Amino acid sequence: AKNLREARETILAQPPELIILDFDPPFPGTMAFLEEVRAACPETRVLVLAPGISREVMEERGARAGLHFLEKPFELMDFGTAVQAMLAPGSSRGTLADLSIADVAMLGCVGGLTACFEIRAHPGGEGALHLAAGRIQHAATRQNSGSAALIEMLGWKKSSFLEEGLPAHGPRSFAPSWRHELTEALRARKSEDFQLEAELEKTGKRILLIDDTEMLLIFVADSLALAEPTWEIFSASSGARGVEEAKRLVPDLVLVDFSMPDMLGDEVCRQLLIAPETSRLPVIMMSGHESEMKRVTKLLPNVVASIAKPFLSEALVALVKGTLPRGPMAEMPPQIFVPQLRSENVSEEIAPVLPGFSTVAEIPVKDANEVLLDLPLDVVAMEFTSHFQIGSIRARLAAPTVAIQIPALAARASLPLGTGFQLGDVDLDARGQLSLIRLRPTTQPFRPVHTNGAFEVNGVTVVPANARERSQLMSSANSSMTMQLFAPLELVSLDLSPFLEVWQLVLRCRSNDVRVTLNSANDEVKSGATFRTSSIALDDSRHIAELTLTPAET
Repeated sequence: AKNLREARETILAQPPELIILDFDPPFPGTMAFLEEVRAACPETRVLVLAPGISREVMEERGARAGLHFLEKPFELMDFGTAVQAMLAPGSSRGTLADLSIADVAMLGCVGGLTACFEIRAHPGGEGALHLAAGRIQHAATRQNSGSAALIEMLGWKKSSFLEEGLPAHGPRSFAPSWRHELTEALRARKSEDFQLEAELEKTGKRILLIDDTEMLLIFVADSLALAEPTWEIFSASSGARGVEEAKRLVPDLVLVDFSMPDMLGDEVCRQLLIAPETSRLPVIMMSGHESEMKRVTKLLPNVVASIAKPFLSEALVALVKGTLPRGPMAEMPPQIFVPQLRSENVSEEIAPVLPGFSTVAEIPVKDANEVLLDLPLDVVAMEFTSHFQIGSIRARLAAPTVAIQIPALAARASLPLGTGFQLGDVDLDARGQLSLIRLRPTTQPFRPVHTNGAFEVNGVTVVPANARERSQLMSSANSSMTMQLFAPLELVSLDLSPFLEVWQLVLRCRSNDVRVTLNSANDEVKSGATFRTSSIALDDSRHIAELTLTPAET
């Protein structure tokens, strides 16, 4: 159907099991259309295609949502999985009969709607939800307003919705951070529901699903639950959240997607191997990129099986049932194992071959995996204290390549350090500090950037004044200030290309203390001042766009 009028005629003539609604751009009068369709065929499911879907909100909406969403743009495989999930036999997913205020809010937000939704619930519930350009401005019931009203309305069953125009100067009870408030309201409602409803006791195996596509999580969870009702199924919609959940739950089996926006599946597996509580968990990897998935799984001893997307529920269930009886993996030796590289300087000392690995060179954990990152930076701005001492420095990368220093002889023999490295995507911890840094070898050798201890600000230049690299204002007309930063890191893992050459190094930050020098003529590692990274700004590719440094306390 090209419009809602055609759709209405088709639906009323022959009620469908699934409606796929492309909401980009949104159709005017969609709420009235959904209410009419719900009255005619309440057991129909609706899949909405739209951009700008909040994953955090989606996670908290729960399985019984009246509307289901797939974010645009999407891969054809993900669309097929979504349809498969909606039409799967025995699916426990919500239908139009379950339409709630959470669905209306989500639809209005992704569609950028400006409207007032009047809500009526049996018995006696009355409320309103105001949206302006897709942003929640106000929610109210007879007793509450703002988040409290939203939480109250989320608990209403069998609600009806009437879309009206938004008042010109309506009330505001939501802050600009309304997405966070909506998420917290959903979380609070879910917590109350868990306390009110006694769940079916499950005594079977625990399975954790990690995938960024909600529809695949729905399909896999329903398929496994239908096959074995006693299994406890948990899900996480990102790699980082999945690692946290694995540590909290310690499941019997983990199913992880290979391609996720925040963290690839192989990195999830490495982090599970590193943590003592998850190091023995068996993993099944899922991906539509089968050749790439098979390449990396050979290097991961905790990946015991893989399955290519798209897959049928029967194939997945058979794989899970065949994997669970094997139980946890054998205890891993307490070392970091780095695959031997194709290099003329490869170490002659070879450790025993581990399952899933090619020949490896053994590197003890203590000190041998220490790495020093040499990062050239251009100063963007500098703040000073009342005593004209440096208060903070904002800086950006000064060159496309960086260098690393590895003190351990065995590690230096295993890594091709004659080349430069490109700074790749990074992970931040909960405090916004650097957690993991990825480096990729480049074809260009590393060329040290000569530091320049002065930079011009409206005719005033800053130059270092003493050995502690404090600064004072002096009149000069030099070029922009360039400095070197040295950060202590720990080598976590090493990714190989299909030709067993280094493709990527994964490094963990040991602390947010770094060394900064403005004088490249000295021994850079020992000279300079100690700073701390106070904030990190990332671009859309999760690369470092800018960092702010503050002097460490003396």
